[in-house]
Amino acid sequence: MCWFGASVLIEVVGNAAFVLWLRANGARMTFARAGMPWYTNGVYVDWCRSQGRPPGRILLLRRISLVNTMAAVVVALPFLARER
Repeated sequence: MCWFGASVLIEVVGNAAFVLWLRANGARMTFARAGMPWYTNGVYVDWCRSQGRPPGRILLLRRISLVNTMAAVVVALPFLARER
């Protein structure tokens, strides 16, 4: 259960920090969509293109974090669904 909680916390806090970083660096975002990883990644790719930088490493780390969270949910769901 610690894996589930930690992975969700890392994903949420990491996405919030990433959104704040993007906004501080001048990327234009819609606040209502900022919680969606694919939207945020798209904004980051657009920002990188405008800066002439490759977006690869950050996107890879974000994908690994998202896959880790999805795996934790799949593993934790049967434990959370059991009646006590």
